[in-house]
Amino acid sequence: MSAVRERAAGMFETLSVLHLRSLADAQPSSAGELLQTECHPVSECIARLKSMSGEEWADFLRFAQLQRVKLRTLQILDRCFKGESKLGEPRLEHLEYLAQAEQREIEQALGVLDKVVRALQDRKSTR
Repeated sequence: MSAVRERAAGMFETLSVLHLRSLADAQPSSAGELLQTECHPVSECIARLKSMSGEEWADFLRFAQLQRVKLRTLQILDRCFKGESKLGEPRLEHLEYLAQAEQREIEQALGVLDKVVRALQDRKSTR
């Protein structure tokens, strides 16, 4: 397997573990409990994310965006890090900001789609 494919597979695995475990956990406090279990796959994913360079972190977020799960990923990570101070990682402090930016992009896209639908409806009604 090429280095690029291995890297993509690792990012996909990280996303999968975070998202699948998040679906299994109904209680918000469970994410913190999971992190206390050293051998748990979620703990391993979080450790991997913490050790990423700035470029690797940006690549991970771009990959999450390509998979159409960026906002959800940011929300999961935000939940995992609730109550922890700074974690020594400035990028993790900005999860809320990134999630808000992603939400604004979604709202803008929905606004454009709404205009397109209305234009198509108007055109249909004038026929």
